[in-house]
Amino acid sequence: MNVFLPLMKSLAEKGHDVTVISPFPLENPTPNYKDVSLKDLSSISLNTINMEEISVSRFRKYGIALYLSRVASNTCENVLSSKTFQTFMNTEENVDLIIAEFFNTDCFLCLVQKFKSPIIGVSTSTLMPWTSDRLANPTHTAYIPNNLMDYSDHMEFFERVENTLVTLFHKFFYEYVILRQDEHIIRKYFGKKSSTLKDFVMNSSLLLVNTHFTLNLPRPLVPNIIEIGGIHIERPKPLPKPVLNYKDISLRGNSQVFVEIVDMEEIDAANRFHKYNNILMLSDSANYSCEIGLSSQNVHNFVKSKDKFDIIVMEFFNSDCFFGIAHQFKVPIVGLSSCTMMPWTSGRFANPTHTAYIPNNMMDYSDKMSFLERLENTLVNLYHQYYYEYFMITRDEQIARKHLGTQFSRLKDFISNSSLLLVNAHFSLTLPRPLVPNIVEVGGIHIGGIQRLPKVRIQKSIRYMCSGLVFI
Repeated sequence: MNVFLPLMKSLAEKGHDVTVISPFPLENPTPNYKDVSLKDLSSISLNTINMEEISVSRFRKYGIALYLSRVASNTCENVLSSKTFQTFMNTEENVDLIIAEFFNTDCFLCLVQKFKSPIIGVSTSTLMPWTSDRLANPTHTAYIPNNLMDYSDHMEFFERVENTLVTLFHKFFYEYVILRQDEHIIRKYFGKKSSTLKDFVMNSSLLLVNTHFTLNLPRPLVPNIIEIGGIHIERPKPLPKPVLNYKDISLRGNSQVFVEIVDMEEIDAANRFHKYNNILMLSDSANYSCEIGLSSQNVHNFVKSKDKFDIIVMEFFNSDCFFGIAHQFKVPIVGLSSCTMMPWTSGRFANPTHTAYIPNNMMDYSDKMSFLERLENTLVNLYHQYYYEYFMITRDEQIARKHLGTQFSRLKDFISNSSLLLVNAHFSLTLPRPLVPNIVEVGGIHIGGIQRLPKVRIQKSIRYMCSGLVFI
């Protein structure tokens, strides 16, 4: 609760009516903040887990879901049967949003049945094995360890097998034991007309997680799972401003070769065969760009210079020949993508590309594809990835060696060590997809002179239109 207390207090300070159901009422009342206190029931779930005991035995790690189930059952029974909670459930208040903990039980989502409001989840720990599925977030057990085990993201084969089996067991146990147990308790106290909890769970809108990839293990997250580790830290000190050293290497005299050569209307109207082979046109364009760009005297003078830099920022699109310059300066590489990610870009960041719902950006599919469309999308994606890796990168390396010398390693070594990618996309406009922490959507970064929304109207809507919010 202490982790998310600043969130609740901030919502109240912004003018929202916040109702918090918890065993930790505020000592000093805050305007717009209402406590539904369960303080008398707090002993049932506080200081009940001996972490040292759990960390010793492997068998105990497998069965910790059973222990969490017993704790959840006791908590649900005591809270749902309490006079305080029953009184709240009988109120006729209107609620715009419910924020609930996603941990070892979902019995408190009975509030959704009552108030019919959207659900936002909060997690004070790393994601539980059963939490990702409700938001369609990928959990690849080859490198994403079960948080109830003691693995890192570097597992041996048998550790991966164990991690997979334990994760499957925990998911099965939660769905078919804990959720049904929760439903039984809800119907016991609020009638048999209650909907199945899974209907509410799978319609969760957002999840806020008390983690950060710099401290916990990095993993791909869909846009509606947001890491907010450190939200409880007040008044952080600002970082010192860096000294910028920016240098512009002009290729203006060579730009006519690769500017305005693509007719997008012609591509959109093309038949399917032409869409499959758009990569051939991109390959020819890249070939010209590399030859003229790397043969430029300005580029040669820059490579031979003694200048020092901290970072190289370059476009990730249809060519990687300019990675040859990275050998000279031996600094981290940040990629930029002015379009949605190309089929071959995700692999260099180990970002998942599930072709059942992530369409190839050279095709004309949405994320709702029929079986045959998924099959075509998969085959075209494999073709584009293969062609890029075994033809285009090989040719880029030949051109780079031709103009920059043969002293550098394979381009693929530089490409796979890229540190960050900024993508000109946003899930609200392009299709949402899971992204690892070092792929950041920056759609709209080019828009200048943004006008702030009027504060007065927002404050009025908060005070007079919103019904309120419940946090439990």
